[in-house]
Amino acid sequence: MGFGEGLRAWKRLLKAGGYIAVSELSWIKDDPPEEIAAYWKENYPGISTTAENLQTVVDLDYSIVDHFILPDSSWWDNYYHPIEKRVAMLREKYKGDETVQKDLDGYQEEVEMFRKYADWYGYVFYLLKR
Repeated sequence: MGFGEGLRAWKRLLKAGGYIAVSELSWIKDDPPEEIAAYWKENYPGISTTAENLQTVVDLDYSIVDHFILPDSSWWDNYYHPIEKRVAMLREKYKGDETVQKDLDGYQEEVEMFRKYADWYGYVFYLLKR
């Protein structure tokens, strides 16, 4: 659906003066290295910069209450470390299954991309008011 379309869809469900909190994968630095730019172009082509997302918010007539980048610990503690453990377990369980192994490679690739390029992108949390 994407960031802008999501906000547009939610807007009609919010009372005037109502709040919405959303997070969105966002570039947090300009000019990302080609490897990570290509990765996200393939896996989430709607990724935009924080500034572009804030402009979308304004264009949709929301007020920006606050926004911040979720810390790397949120990714590692609650997402990537559990994925790595699960991938290791599933690799063993499905040792001879090439299809499963290829799927698991995709999950591991995402972890490795974050390990290498976390300075370039992250989830930005937006608190908005209608």
